[in-house]
Amino acid sequence: MTRTLAAVLSSLLLAAPALAAPDGAAGRPGGRPGHGGDDAPGRLTVMTRNLYLGADINRIAAAQTPQQIPVVVGELWGTVQLTDFTARARVIAAEIEAAGPDLVALQEASLFRTGPGYACAGQDVPATAVAADFVEVLVAALAARGLDYQVASSIENFDAQLCAFDGTGFLDVRLTDRDAVLARRGLRLRDPRSGHFQAMASYPAAGSALPVLRGWSGVEVRTAGGWLTFLSVHLEQELFAAVQLAQAAELAELLARARLPVIVAGDLNAGPAPASVASYAALLDAGLRDPWPRLHRRWAGPTCCYDEALLTGALSTRIDHVLFRGNLTPLAAWRVGVDDRTPSGLHASDHAGVVVLFKPGNDRR
Repeated sequence: MTRTLAAVLSSLLLAAPALAAPDGAAGRPGGRPGHGGDDAPGRLTVMTRNLYLGADINRIAAAQTPQQIPVVVGELWGTVQLTDFTARARVIAAEIEAAGPDLVALQEASLFRTGPGYACAGQDVPATAVAADFVEVLVAALAARGLDYQVASSIENFDAQLCAFDGTGFLDVRLTDRDAVLARRGLRLRDPRSGHFQAMASYPAAGSALPVLRGWSGVEVRTAGGWLTFLSVHLEQELFAAVQLAQAAELAELLARARLPVIVAGDLNAGPAPASVASYAALLDAGLRDPWPRLHRRWAGPTCCYDEALLTGALSTRIDHVLFRGNLTPLAAWRVGVDDRTPSGLHASDHAGVVVLFKPGNDRR
């Protein structure tokens, strides 16, 4: 898929029952942030965080002709720079420091590269100059706070290179979408793995269809209750509900083969309501459990979405989840990234993050 999307675009251009912490709670409920060098933690805290790539790429679909795409892409590239991931990463690093997660599932962990405009001339020459590596920036922001996290697993999904007109000239802008898992150093990890969904959406753009690859990334971690599998997942958006449901079915099939307890954390673009119910229900039918309604019976806990510029908007639907199966007891669940902003007033992402504290071992309640 790495060149498929780029090639198509180039062609276009040419032609409560337990402790339930409130949002923003400092530290982890009932414990200190982190575990130092614990070999097998008796409590496991996990987070899911959609980092937001920095602009709404659905705007490309509004292009009526191939000639309009460079202008739209130039506008999007400008928005990515205005939404300043370096500043946002500092806010996310502060969230991670406060919550103390052992594992963090990242979605839209984008890698942007630029080039001299080969795509504008119809040449298939990959851009290589790194303009922003969201994973690298976030890990550096964590290190600046004295936090030692490593990339335990990652996967590259769709990879698109487009011609952009930035108001003064033409350049290539290449976006590589990634999912990743960060793990605090000191955990026992094994078997990093990842995969792509066979079901793919085709985004409309100037009369053509652009395939968008999505996937998952995971790792096994040792806890006091034994080994478990942790997955970061990003399903297709609800606009392509049939594709999203097919991806959920693929994920359910993957989980059916899993022999260990499982935590699935990510932006599922689906939830109880008003988001797509079918995909969410399919995952629950596959044996996954959602701790949020158990711990917050009267509160929906919306996670999506702020506006494209990250300055306004409101969270109205819960589509970011930490689901689980197996001998785990959820003790607390809370959101992060709701109120904190950068000095210039940006939200850290267009999504809120979700944190869940688990006790490994059988749930007898």
